[in-house]
Parts: sequence; structure tokens; C-alpha cells
Amino acid sequence: MMAALLARPFVDAAEIIAFSEDGVPDDARTVETAGLLLRTYETAVIPGFYGSDASGGIHTFSRGGSDITGSLVAAAVNADLYENWTDVSGVYDRDPQACAHARRYRYISYEDMRRLAGAGAAVLLPAALEPAQQAGIPIRIKNSFRPGDEGTLISNGDYEELI
Repeated sequence: MMAALLARPFVDAAEIIAFSEDGVPDDARTVETAGLLLRTYETAVIPGFYGSDASGGIHTFSRGGSDITGSLVAAAVNADLYENWTDVSGVYDRDPQACAHARRYRYISYEDMRRLAGAGAAVLLPAALEPAQQAGIPIRIKNSFRPGDEGTLISNGDYEELI
């Protein structure tokens, strides 16, 4: 329905997102397969919550599937930037919904984002960082409800800037 609404081609995630026999996303196979298929499209709508398992059946992500899919697709097409749209205006030093004085990171490194995620920050799972980081693609966290907000840029930079 979203592809029809946006008048964009639909690409079935089962055709490009691969899982290994043990149910773990197969990043290398996905990037290769998706790269070959997606280079034939200028834009496309791709569901983010499933792929195919080793036997060709449908396999769903346990959590964070759309974020992981977005990062894998960005790596597959060698994007300049992966924008991850969510319900907050970036990455914060504490939960902005629980603390009125939370400060947003303007920029943060992949490693610092991984540490924050390990400490409970739910804005982006570590598995969603891997494909983009390995491909050297920065990630911008943006708010779907406040698209004009700057968000947070996650990259290889070794800087943190709280505002």
C-alpha cells in the first residue's frame, strides 16, 4: 500500500534480506544480493521487518528489523547517508520522554552510539549500526513527527556535541 501511495516500485524484502540457518541476518549475502537488485531502481519501497531464511521461507526480525534493513540497504547501494526516521529528534544523553532536561547529541561516533545502546538507549540497535559503519555510511537519526529538527549524525567521527 505504501508503494502505491508513494507511486514507487515495491521490492519484496524476502528477495534481498537473507538470514543464515541459525536465524541471524546474513549481512554479507544481503548486501551483495540487494546491491545487484536495487541498482536497477532509482527509488523503491522495501518492508523492513522480514527476509528469507536459508531454505527460502519467510523469517521475521525479532526486533529493530526496519532499522537493520535500512542500514543493509544503505550499504548495498553505497549510499552517502542513511536516514533513520523514528519518534525522537535524535540521540540523547538520557531518555527525553522521561527527562525534560535531556540533551541531544548533534554528532556521535558509531562506537559511542553502540555503548549508549548497550546501556539501554533504544533509539538504534547495535545490529543496525554494523552494515552502515562497515560501509563508512553516516546515519542521521530524524524525527518523523518533527521533520524540521536537525537530528543526530552518527559517523566515524570521534566527537560528541551535546546541545
